[in-house]
Amino acid sequence: MNTSPTTPARTPVLSREQVVSGLEGVRRRRAEVDADEAWFISQGDAIAAEETARIPSAEGRERELPLRGMAAEIAAVLRRSDQGMRDRMHDATVLVDDFAATFEALRADRIDRVHARLIQDAGARITDPDARARFECAALVVAEQETPGRAKPTILMLAQRLNPVPLEERHRQAAAARRVWVRDLDDGMA
Repeated sequence: MNTSPTTPARTPVLSREQVVSGLEGVRRRRAEVDADEAWFISQGDAIAAEETARIPSAEGRERELPLRGMAAEIAAVLRRSDQGMRDRMHDATVLVDDFAATFEALRADRIDRVHARLIQDAGARITDPDARARFECAALVVAEQETPGRAKPTILMLAQRLNPVPLEERHRQAAAARRVWVRDLDDGMA
């Protein structure tokens, strides 16, 4: 064995208990950090909305600037693409404002961010606030007991059952609302 000064000393192997308890601590800190990140991103979305509201022009491009600027700043800090950051800002706002119990469960480490995303996506089509709250409560019970993969079918079923709009009507609305659109992008692209 080479014992030269440039060879790093081998770290002693931890015990099983140290590994498990260490990972539990990491998981708790990650849940809090994930919740903090979502909250700060939602605040960026709120700032952009306030700045947009102060713009007197009805022109779309000018009204997009506050959101685009905030998305670019947040994306730079998080080392992410500013293209997808606008969607992330919207999603964070929906989580914090419309799925507050899910947000708090994430912060308290009762669920992880995959659970939170699953609940938010499944409940997004429930527009009635009371029905959404009932769905969220039932979905959290499932999410707190199961892995995201195992919880997903049950959570999706809960969203279908607790949505007060009948399936036939939701289907008609979805068919009527489907469309294709062109959106301007930078550098003359669309």
